[in-house]
Amino acid sequence: MDGFGAFVLLYVGGFILTLIWISLCLVGTADVVSVSRRIGVWRAVAFFFGIWLVPIAGLSAWLVFRRSR
Repeated sequence: MDGFGAFVLLYVGGFILTLIWISLCLVGTADVVSVSRRIGVWRAVAFFFGIWLVPIAGLSAWLVFRRSR
């Protein structure tokens, strides 16, 4: 079966990237929740959705915001 190896490689690569994405989002969410009282609920909700919907940009924005405080 031609191309089956490429399919498996693509499937496994996608699975690994999905696991990395979910783990980074969970860590970011836990960090936002841990300081939500200090930053305010609405700002925490905004960062939560930013982290889950746009993971790289959301996590980067959270790290920049967190270090600036």
